[in-house]
Amino acid sequence: MTSIPGRTAALLAALAAAGALTFAAAGAASAVTAPGFGSPEQAGFAADGAQFRYVQTAVTLPDASKFASEIGRFGVSVQLWSGHSVAVLGISNSTVAGNYTAAAAMYDPTKPNLNVYPNGLVCSTAASGAQLCPGTPTDWTDGSVSFAPGDTVFISAFYNRATGGTMFLVKDPDAGEFLTYTFASGKGISWKAARVGAEFGCSPFASCSGSSPVPYNAPPGPVHLVKFTGVRLTTYSGHRAGFTSWWVHAKVKWTRNGHTDGAVNSEPHNLFNGGTEFNDYLEP
Repeated sequence: MTSIPGRTAALLAALAAAGALTFAAAGAASAVTAPGFGSPEQAGFAADGAQFRYVQTAVTLPDASKFASEIGRFGVSVQLWSGHSVAVLGISNSTVAGNYTAAAAMYDPTKPNLNVYPNGLVCSTAASGAQLCPGTPTDWTDGSVSFAPGDTVFISAFYNRATGGTMFLVKDPDAGEFLTYTFASGKGISWKAARVGAEFGCSPFASCSGSSPVPYNAPPGPVHLVKFTGVRLTTYSGHRAGFTSWWVHAKVKWTRNGHTDGAVNSEPHNLFNGGTEFNDYLEP
């Protein structure tokens, strides 16, 4: 399971340092673009400064083998972030051949390095033993459902405030396939950030080899990786939009050292279509 790093607090800190917050005269916040920040394993966009109960995107899955000369594996994901929980739904594939597989996972951002939760992992539908999420349906684990390159797949995460459940959904209308799973996150969670993007590591906090970076062979020029469409974020109050709205949004860049000053391996280009679409590229 791949996922995503960097604390959401860093985004707001960057905003404060840059003095980037602006507001409309009537008191409603205008669209705010924050400085981009680095990640040890993700490239995409982050939204912060609201309470999000829903995040969705659609992706036409590329032939992953086209990127075998640069990386060994990559995925795409949607995520919800709170102070004590990170919910991730991802679809990933090796760059050798074959279909994509899906996994949902829960992380604790306060415990990324403790042995009890390696890399912050609480549970995953792709794990085994004690780390398998409770009640994981067999179609998440038995290999009966996968997603072919060329298919357009919809992925979403939804937090039900009434029940405290976080529902993960993968739909592949092209193949007539879907996966769904609900994790009992608990009531009263404030999901203050949402993310959409490509991912290249194993947790929101680190690359697959602990402190070692994921192997990356930079191409001579930018290489288009994947396009994200149909991005939709929904707040607790019911406001729906793409990344461009009154909340803060920023680029997340996969960098060699996981920090903003590191060499960029992959990054998104600018948002378009009302903040509902963007493209990710592998960078030289």
